[in-house]
Amino acid sequence: CLAIAACAATLSALVRGDYADHAAKVGAYMEAKLAKLPHVTEVRGRGLMLGCDLDDAAGDAHDIVARALAAGAVINATGATGAHTLRFLPPLVCEEADVDSLIEILSGVLG
Repeated sequence: CLAIAACAATLSALVRGDYADHAAKVGAYMEAKLAKLPHVTEVRGRGLMLGCDLDDAAGDAHDIVARALAAGAVINATGATGAHTLRFLPPLVCEEADVDSLIEILSGVLG
């Protein structure tokens, strides 16, 4: 079956590609960079699946998401209106340079 063959090939590539180690390394870099942004009170998550909480002065996380999207960064906010948590789910091939681009955009949006 074609679907099974595609799945097997994908899983094999993920295992051979050391993506878990890569996600842990770049995720730790991203976590440290996010923690230094203005208005960030906490960063949590694992690997590249990260979230950060913002203080009340930052405003609604959904507004921040909209401003970040306008600046070229695709991020997400969790919760209803008045939310204070940003969520990040970059692809496994994300590099530190990509994180630097995101941090530059978020610095402008949050600053």
